[in-house]
Amino acid sequence: MKQNKESYCPRCLLPFECRVDNISLCHCNAIILTHEEKQYIAKLYQGCLCNKCILELKSVKRQTNH
Repeated sequence: MKQNKESYCPRCLLPFECRVDNISLCHCNAIILTHEEKQYIAKLYQGCLCNKCILELKSVKRQTNH
């Protein structure tokens, strides 16, 4: 059963394909986040974000740690 779904990023509102059926093929799988980065993003947004927004938030979190 195909469970891919077109989602909209809650941050930028652009569409992207969520690969909930096979996370290893999902666009976000290549992004490595620390535990702290994951917590930071989870506090701000529920659900999946597009790669661009994940990377931007990762950068913001990194800058606030320094």
